[in-house]
Amino acid sequence: MVDTRSPVLICLALVVMLALGHGAVFGPLAAFYAELFPARVRYSGVSVGYQAGSVVLGGFTPMLATSVVLWSGGASWSLMALVAAGTGSALIPARAPY
Repeated sequence: MVDTRSPVLICLALVVMLALGHGAVFGPLAAFYAELFPARVRYSGVSVGYQAGSVVLGGFTPMLATSVVLWSGGASWSLMALVAAGTGSALIPARAPY
C-alpha cells in the first residue's frame, strides 16, 4: 500500500496494522513476562530484558533500515524483508537462564 503513494491507502494500512497487530502483541505480553522469570527476580529480569532490547533494536534499526532501503535503490520490499526477518526472530523460543 505504501508503493501506491496514496495517503488514504497508507492511512488504512496503518489503522489495520495498529488495530490488529498492536493488541495481538501487547495483550498477552504482561502474562508472558510474568511467567518468564521466577518471582524473586521477575522485576529485574523483565526490566533488564526490556531495556536491553530497546537499546539494541531501537538504536540500530533506523540505521539498518536506511541502509537497506539505500542498498535496494529505494524499493519498499527491502524494508518489508527487514521487518519480516525481525518478526521471524520472534519465533525463537525464549529461555530464561535461572
